[in-house]
Amino acid sequence: GEFPAEALRDALETEVGVFSLSDGALVAHTSVVPSSDIPRRYWKIFISVPAAAMTGDVSELTYLFLTILAGTLGIAVLIGVLVARHFVQPIDDLKAGTRALAKGDYDVKLEILTNDEIEELAYDFQDMAGQLKAKDESIHRHNDELEETVALRSKEIVEEKQKLDSIVDSLGAALALIDTNFVIRWHNNMLEEWYGESL
Repeated sequence: GEFPAEALRDALETEVGVFSLSDGALVAHTSVVPSSDIPRRYWKIFISVPAAAMTGDVSELTYLFLTILAGTLGIAVLIGVLVARHFVQPIDDLKAGTRALAKGDYDVKLEILTNDEIEELAYDFQDMAGQLKAKDESIHRHNDELEETVALRSKEIVEEKQKLDSIVDSLGAALALIDTNFVIRWHNNMLEEWYGESL
């Protein structure tokens, strides 16, 4: 195509540049100075590249780029799915085991075989559950033994009190416990028979 007058004027005023023609071709230009002794004397070299030559290469590069991009995205999605299967499911299993343990199910079993830190964490979780179960059983045993001891001691106290009351009643004397304020804190049946409800 013909050089536009404005583009040609700009090319003559600048040493190096690029402009396009109406048919899409690109024109590059540069100045060549034959001698520094002759100021303002130089040649201009213009190189024109047809649009078809550029767009053909660009189309091939674009196709190659899009193919590589699509392949990369496909691989990334595949890796994402594999990583999700490798990490997400075991973590969900650990969360479910934690909930079961919080509800008191110490026999929860985790089948996590990932050959990494998650499997080690699952093993430690199982060990912790076993230790908690043993401690919980020990606490229950201790509580049961304590309740039995308290019940036995209470029974012994009641029996001792009954024996003491029987001995006191057999004395035939009225007895009372009086504090420093002269308030009766305890008395036997004989004293109540003698003085009635006025006590």
